[in-house]
Amino acid sequence: GDIWWKFYGPKLKATPKVQKLADKILKHLPKNINNRDKKAAALLYQWVATNIHYVAIYTNASSDYTPNSPDVILEHGYGDCKDFSTLLIVLLKAANINAYPVAIDWSSQFNQYPLPNPASFNHAIVYIPKWKMFLNPTNSMAPFNTLDTYLAGKFALIIKPNSEVRFTPANNPKNNNLNYRSRLTLLKTGELKGHEINVYTGTISEIPRGELN
Repeated sequence: GDIWWKFYGPKLKATPKVQKLADKILKHLPKNINNRDKKAAALLYQWVATNIHYVAIYTNASSDYTPNSPDVILEHGYGDCKDFSTLLIVLLKAANINAYPVAIDWSSQFNQYPLPNPASFNHAIVYIPKWKMFLNPTNSMAPFNTLDTYLAGKFALIIKPNSEVRFTPANNPKNNNLNYRSRLTLLKTGELKGHEINVYTGTISEIPRGELN
């Protein structure tokens, strides 16, 4: 993790271009509302997840470990998971919210390797220490503060000076569900007439988001 930080650290600076964008995204968010920082983080997360396109271009061996600079990502409008995470981190920094990149495995592999090694990780996400919150801005279908099944309960390497390891939160059924609410009327003709409301929460909400996208 400390070695990875040498690749990431120089790129995690809020440039004037980044600051201008962060101010624009948050300009309608009142200064004195409750939980403003968390609401600001949600807006910044949503912007990155929906405005940057996933395109991975590797030109040399270090490309696997080194993100592009934030200004380059914004200029191109695309990047890989490292770039998504880098851009979100610097936007958060521009809003005075500290965050770090995280190396993690995004797959159906849940058995842990005996010792961490580069093969343990194939994806980059974001960690916000003040809320112990993990975010995956690469997944445009995932709501804020929600990790999909293949990232939940996973070994995560937080990349920073004196890097640390944590596990992402496991999925909780109470936070991931689908509720149906129907109101039906049986007519004299024998027909049913009415409407239904479906409420998706947590990772389940990715289904309608994907269908409506």
